[in-house]
Amino acid sequence: MATKKITIEEAVTNDEFEHFDEAFLPSIKPRYGDYLSARLHLDHVGRRLEDMDREGIDVQVLSLTSPGIQSVADPKAAAMSARRVNDSLAEVVAAHPARFRAMGALPWINPEAAADELERAVTELGAVGVMLNGHTHGAYTDEARFRPVWERAEALNVPVYLHPIQIAGQWANCEGYPELIQAAWGWAFETGTHFWRLVLSGLFDAYPGLTVILGHMGEFVPFSLWRFDDRFAWIAQTRNLDHEPSYYARHNMMATTSGVCSDEALLCTQAALGTDRILFAADYPYQFQQQAVDWIEAAPISTADREAICHGNAERIFKMG
Repeated sequence: MATKKITIEEAVTNDEFEHFDEAFLPSIKPRYGDYLSARLHLDHVGRRLEDMDREGIDVQVLSLTSPGIQSVADPKAAAMSARRVNDSLAEVVAAHPARFRAMGALPWINPEAAADELERAVTELGAVGVMLNGHTHGAYTDEARFRPVWERAEALNVPVYLHPIQIAGQWANCEGYPELIQAAWGWAFETGTHFWRLVLSGLFDAYPGLTVILGHMGEFVPFSLWRFDDRFAWIAQTRNLDHEPSYYARHNMMATTSGVCSDEALLCTQAALGTDRILFAADYPYQFQQQAVDWIEAAPISTADREAICHGNAERIFKMG
C-alpha cells in the first residue's frame, strides 16, 4: 500500500501575478511551458486535483509562486495584494478541505501590516504557515525592521518557508552562464545564504521557537554544517550567538525534498538534520509529481522514516492532525 503523501511546496498564481509566468515560460522548453500553463493558475484546480489523484498525492499545501508579494514595491499595494491572495487561497481550501491547505502570503515590505496579515491568515483563514519568497527588493529579513513579523510567527507557532528568488544583484562569475544563476545552482546559494543571515543576526536566539523551512534538500545548508562551525570559530567577529551555527539548522530549520529526487542527497540530509526535520515536497508544477512519488517510494530508507517524511512531519509542523 502506498504511503500517504502531503506535499508542501506547491505553487499557484492568479491574474494579478500571471505576468511572472509569461516572462518565465519563454526561457524553458515548450513541453514544460505547456505543462505549467495548464496547471499553475488557481483557475486550474480541477487539473491539479486530477494530477494528485492519478499520481498519489493526498494533500497539497498551496502557496503563491515566486516572487509573489515580494515583487510589489508599494507598501500599501503590497498589503492589499496579500489580502486578496490569502482570501483566494482560503476559498480553494474551503472548497476542497480534504485535499488542500495554504501558506499565507505577506507584504514584508510593510512589516507591521505583514504581522497583522499573518495573524489574520492564520486565525481567520486557517493558513498553516508563511511563504517568504526571498528578499524584498534587496532587503533580507534579518534586518531589525522585520522582527515584528518573526515575533508574530513565533507567537502563532507557524513555520516560515524560505523560498528561492533571483539574487538582488549580479554574480560576475555567472556572466555568460545563465544556467548557473537560477534553479540548478544560484537559487540554492541565494536561499541558503539568507538562512545563514538569519542565524548570524541572532534571530533564533531572540525567537527560539521559530521554524524556517528550506526546500531543495536544504539549499546546501545540511552539507555545510561542520565547515561552517569550524570556520565560524576561527573568524574574529563580535557575534555572540548562544550556540554554534549548526545548532540552529538542527533546531530551527526543516528541509524538504522538493525538486531533488536523489538518494544521496536524502541520506546526507537525514544524517545531518535527522528524519524528523525532513518534509516531502514535489515543487509542483515546476517539477513532475510522479517523479517525486516514484522516487520516495523506492528510496533506501525505513518504512517508519518514509511515513514521517511523507506525511507525519508535515502533520506535526502544520498541525494537520
